[in-house]
Amino acid sequence: MRLSAAQSRTLALLVDNASDAIVVIDDERRFVDVNPAASVLLGLTIGELRGRAIDDSLPSEEASRLAASWPSLIREGKGRGEFAVVQLGGARRDVEYSATANFLPGRHVAVLRDVTERRQLEAQLLQAQRLESVGRLAGGMAHDFNNLLVVISGYAQLMQGDLEADDPHRGNLDEILRAAGRAAELTRQLLAFSRQQVLHPRVLDLNEVVTAIGPMLRRLIGEDVALETALAPDLGVVQADPGQLEQVLMNLSVNARDAMPQGGRLTIETANVELDAAFAQMHATVKSGSYVLLAVSDTGVGMDAETRRHLFEPFFTTKPTAEGTGLGLATVYGIVKQSGGSIWAYSEPGQGSTFKIYLPCVAGPADPLTAVANETNATQDGTETILVVEDDAAVRGVLTAMLRRHGYRILEASDGRAAVDLAGGPEEPDLLITDLVMPGMSGRELADRLVAQRPGLRTLFASGYGHSTLVRRGALEPSMSYLAKPFGANELARKVRELLDARGQGG
Repeated sequence: MRLSAAQSRTLALLVDNASDAIVVIDDERRFVDVNPAASVLLGLTIGELRGRAIDDSLPSEEASRLAASWPSLIREGKGRGEFAVVQLGGARRDVEYSATANFLPGRHVAVLRDVTERRQLEAQLLQAQRLESVGRLAGGMAHDFNNLLVVISGYAQLMQGDLEADDPHRGNLDEILRAAGRAAELTRQLLAFSRQQVLHPRVLDLNEVVTAIGPMLRRLIGEDVALETALAPDLGVVQADPGQLEQVLMNLSVNARDAMPQGGRLTIETANVELDAAFAQMHATVKSGSYVLLAVSDTGVGMDAETRRHLFEPFFTTKPTAEGTGLGLATVYGIVKQSGGSIWAYSEPGQGSTFKIYLPCVAGPADPLTAVANETNATQDGTETILVVEDDAAVRGVLTAMLRRHGYRILEASDGRAAVDLAGGPEEPDLLITDLVMPGMSGRELADRLVAQRPGLRTLFASGYGHSTLVRRGALEPSMSYLAKPFGANELARKVRELLDARGQGG
């Protein structure tokens, strides 16, 4: 069919204005003609592309694959697929193509669509989904492991209290408690990664956080690494836990130090940034809006693409086995995510690394960055009656032993139904201590039922899951008293005494 002049002009206009690249190639796979979009995609002018082999714009492995599939395309007349192209400057782009062979004798046409950004977003979403799945698994493991640690450390502390100061067995118990402490730190890191740890968010000026931790970071990174800061004036404020942000800075600084064995420069920057819709479109899980940027950069060895792909996964590490657990960056990831932010790593081998953390801006003045005083009151004994409800027999056993050591009368129940029966018996409890996650009746349901019957009853919830996770799931209200497993005998006794004493103060 022969086109009229008007039809030819219309067709040319459509081709020239198409957003996809349209190319015509000959039997030798040389460009005969291309549209402007093809020029943009391949990084060469239309004149430079004419007569150039398409193979010259492909990586060597892609050129070999095209050459191998070329006879099939010519024979079948049509083809679809994907390949990568390399622009003149070396940038690599992912392309989907749809080709028709011999639309004119010896002429073949292909439509090329740049899907680089789409592939990047798909990879980001898959990474986020994978980390979410691993986080749920890690959180469940940490919960179960925390129950074991309550038993191990609890009985060790009870035994320690029975020994004289010079008893030779005290050293063995000290080692058990130290090991339990290290194990508890690992579970805290897993809970941080899975966004289930207890946070105490405040309105913060990140400049103050960076300035306050600066002296510690200088000692941490050593004399051969220079620490520089570039803190933006009039920085917006964020809502986060200052202690956890300090943990983020320490973990990133330690990694940076290890990436610069011959010394180098560590730079911490802050800035006000506005992430627009275009940025959000290019970065999965990010919403447009006003953010505060916290960037940590080093001049170290850098990372390749494979390392970056697994960077935030728990237990992934490039360090020797004895030098790292692989939980440092996983912890950073979890803290940032639980704080409502996002984190991105930029690095190339030999070019150093930069971690950019974006935390949402909030309204209001920053709270003073002062440490919260720890409770220093000595542990107090008591004679009140406490109802302990825990489905794990070992955990229930050590809880009751700890409390009896301090003089309390104990009622024990393994589930909610048995607890209801005990609470209605001749001895009424003054305090309910219950695990939150139990088969049948949950700890929250049990507490609601008992408090309705006896409004003065105080409740202490215990769980290996993080406080914020339980609040988010609706298992807890933010104001409810909560004790995170694993906990020590003194911590338990202080919390119990605090709750019982608050009864007479209208608390």
